[in-house]
Amino acid sequence: MCSVCGTSENLWICLICGNVGCGRYKGGHAIEHWKETEHCYSLELETQKIVEEYNDLLTSQLDKQRNYYESLLSEVKEENEKEISAATSKAVSMMKLQKLQAKLDKCLEEKSFLDDINANLVKNQEMWKERVRKVQEREQAALKLKDEKIEKLEAELRDLIAHIECQNAVAAAPGSISSDIQGGTILPGPSAPSSSSSPVRPTKDRKRN
Repeated sequence: MCSVCGTSENLWICLICGNVGCGRYKGGHAIEHWKETEHCYSLELETQKIVEEYNDLLTSQLDKQRNYYESLLSEVKEENEKEISAATSKAVSMMKLQKLQAKLDKCLEEKSFLDDINANLVKNQEMWKERVRKVQEREQAALKLKDEKIEKLEAELRDLIAHIECQNAVAAAPGSISSDIQGGTILPGPSAPSSSSSPVRPTKDRKRN
C-alpha cells in the first residue's frame, strides 16, 4: 500500500530506495517522491512495468530541442535559399553586365576605327586641296607667261607692219622725193595700226581653263 495515503491501487515502488507510492490516478505520491528524491527508476506493481521518469523528462527536453534545432535548420535553409537566389540573381546580373561591357568595348573599337578613317580622309582632303592649289598656280603662271609672249609678239608685229608701210610709202612717192627719202634716214613714229591690217589682240579676261 501507499506509504503516504495507504491506498492499494495503482501503486509504484522506487527501485532505488524501495518507497511505495500511489500513481497519478490516485494521490500522485510516487511522483512527489520522485520530485523530492530525484530517484528516476520505479516499478508499477500491477503490471511490473519499469518507468524511468527521468527518461520521460529527457525525452520531453529532447523533443523541445529537436523542435528548436529543426526551427534553426528551417531558418538556415530559408536563409541559404535566399542567399542562393541572391547569388543566382547576382550571377545573372554579372553575365548581363559582361555582355553589355563586351558590346560597349566593340562599339568603342568601331568608333576608334571610324575616327582613324575620318582622320585619314581629312588628311587626304587637305593633301588634294594643296595639290589642286599648286596646279592652279602653275596654270596661272603659264597663262601669264603666254599673255606676256602674246604682248611681245604683238609689239613686234606692229613694228614690222609700220616698217612695211614706210617702205611702201617711199616706193609710192615721186622720184625726187623718193631719192631724197632713200638718201636720208626715216625714223618711223608710233602709228596706230589700221583695223584692217592690225591683228585682233586676244583679251586677257578670256575664260581660262
